[in-house]
Amino acid sequence: MPVSDDDKSKFKDLYLQTAKAYIDDIQRNLLILRSDFSNKESIGVVHMAAHSLTSQSILMGFGHVAAYSRLIEMIFRQKINDNNRILDFELVQEIDKGLVELYKSLDAIKDNGVEVDMSPFIKLLESRVHN
Repeated sequence: MPVSDDDKSKFKDLYLQTAKAYIDDIQRNLLILRSDFSNKESIGVVHMAAHSLTSQSILMGFGHVAAYSRLIEMIFRQKINDNNRILDFELVQEIDKGLVELYKSLDAIKDNGVEVDMSPFIKLLESRVHN
C-alpha cells in the first residue's frame, strides 16, 4: 500500500537517493556479468538491489519503476534458483537500456513528482521473463 501524499513528499529525497544507489549497484554488477555471466556474487547483488528498489517504489507509489525493477528481480531470482538459466549479453544490454530510463524517471520524479512511462521497457523484459 503506497504512503500518503504527505509522507511521499517527506520521503521523496531519501527515496531518490537510495533508488539511485540501487540502480548504480545493478549497473556496476551488470558490467561484471558482461564478462562472467556466472558470477554468483554479482547475480546476488543485482537480485537484492532490484528487490529493494521494487519494494521502496511500491511503497512510494511509483508503479513503473516498481514493475521494471521487479522484472529484473525475477530474472535474477530465476538465475539463482536455476543455475542453468542463461544470462546473455543481449539480455544484460536490454536491462541496462531500461536502467537509463529509470534514471530519467527518477529525475522526473525529482522535478515534478511524476515518473516516466516505462511500458516499452517493461514489455520487453516481460517477454524475456516468460520465455
